Amino acid sequence: LKEESYERIQQKIERISIETSSRITVILDDGEVVGDTEVKLDQLENHRNRAEIIQAFEGNIGVEKRFSVSAKREMLYVAIPVTDQDQIFAVVRISYGIEFINDFLRNYRQVFFTGLLLSLAIASLISIRVSHSLTVPIKEISNDLEEIAKGDLDKEVTTLANNELADLAMNINYMKDTIKEKISEADEEKNRLENIISTMASAVIFLDEKGRIIMLNNLAESMLGLSLPLVKNKLVYEVLRNYAIVDYADQCVTQERLIEEEIMITSQGQEMYVKASFAPVYKEGNISGVTILLTNLTEEIKLSKLKSDFVANASHELRTPLTSVKGYTETLLHGAMDDKELREKFIKIIDLEADRLIALVEDLMNLSKIESEKNIVQKEIVDLKRIVSSVYDSFSHLAAEKDITITVTMEKDHSYFVWGHEERLKQVLVNFIDNAIKYTPEKGAVAIVISDKNEMIQLEVFDTGIGINEDETERVFERFYRVDKSRNKKSGGFGLGLSIAKNIIESLGGTIGVESEPGKGSKFWVLLKKAK
Repeated sequence: LKEESYERIQQKIERISIETSSRITVILDDGEVVGDTEVKLDQLENHRNRAEIIQAFEGNIGVEKRFSVSAKREMLYVAIPVTDQDQIFAVVRISYGIEFINDFLRNYRQVFFTGLLLSLAIASLISIRVSHSLTVPIKEISNDLEEIAKGDLDKEVTTLANNELADLAMNINYMKDTIKEKISEADEEKNRLENIISTMASAVIFLDEKGRIIMLNNLAESMLGLSLPLVKNKLVYEVLRNYAIVDYADQCVTQERLIEEEIMITSQGQEMYVKASFAPVYKEGNISGVTILLTNLTEEIKLSKLKSDFVANASHELRTPLTSVKGYTETLLHGAMDDKELREKFIKIIDLEADRLIALVEDLMNLSKIESEKNIVQKEIVDLKRIVSSVYDSFSHLAAEKDITITVTMEKDHSYFVWGHEERLKQVLVNFIDNAIKYTPEKGAVAIVISDKNEMIQLEVFDTGIGINEDETERVFERFYRVDKSRNKKSGGFGLGLSIAKNIIESLGGTIGVESEPGKGSKFWVLLKKAK
């Protein structure tokens, strides 16, 4: 083409045309035909406007089907560009008559479908044999896998095949054993975590990122009055009527920070002070929930108040006799020493106040000793009858002076042995009867009752005294607490006796309580474990 050797081009395309049974045409970029194997060149018009030629000069493979005027038949044309240094300067076009293509396709289809049918027949025979050799072991493996999927991780996958399916069964068994081991480890870790959470001294609440309750431990259920099966997956503000907890949980999610606050909640009708910690939980870098820890500070706050009250009360009780001793001592030093009568009177008062100080210190030391030995006291089998008899004899004279009747009620032929400590139980009964006589007016009555309560023995002391208000019954066992401060002061008490009694009974594993009504008297009782 570059040398414009069109005769050589004609010879070449005629040879190719004979080999391929096709018509070949060569067209220059101006549309001039310089070679054709079926029509003389002078009979051919300019081909630049042919559709397939236009496509080829655009750099594509041109394909077109139409009726050829020169060949006088339906033709299929395919044209390709001829380039030199990326420049298209000619197009070579090959064409076939449609009838040739149809005959070719018809023959091809016959050969194709014959071969296809033969192949299908052979393939069917092979597939039947192969499928039988595969489906039976696959069905066996499938059945075993179905049982494993239902949770039977002890099931072994078996097959009679000796091919790759045997390897597959072996790998499935290995995978199953690995999964079983991992599940066992996960269950163990879960149980360990649940045990830790359930035995924590704090209430634990888990919320998701939307504020729905995921988990509560036992303490959280009792503290908040909730039941996990009833509130699980519910929004926290729907089930927890505490604005502070809901608000801080929301802040924890929105601000993504740890929050620690002291708040007050109501539990079973009682106010409770708690330290609330709100910690965000993350999953793949995004916040996925909140962990709430509620630590009960009520007892600590009460203990702190009790300590403060104890110091104040102890200071007050010590200050009163010390002030009295100091005042009378100064009076003696400033001249009263010379007056014999006055000197003896003041010295007796100082002696009395010193006895009160000694009694107070002894009570405090006794209380401290009982509390320090609370968990190590050595229990023994004690005859409660003997203690009651001994204490009764000790107070019969004092009761007679106030014309107070003391009675003892118990079954005569019944034994009342308990686990305890004889001297300490006697101290408790002495305190009960002493208080009963002090707070019972003349011609009143005090009763001691012992009764068998299955595995326990109950000791009760009744009186017909002044009684105690309902709001004070819970406080009578506090240190230095006095129901009637003026009467108590005259009788010389410090408000430590019942506190000592409570500590003694608790150290022995028993229970102590009081029932009273103002103006009708009181009943103090203890329950102790029966000893056989």
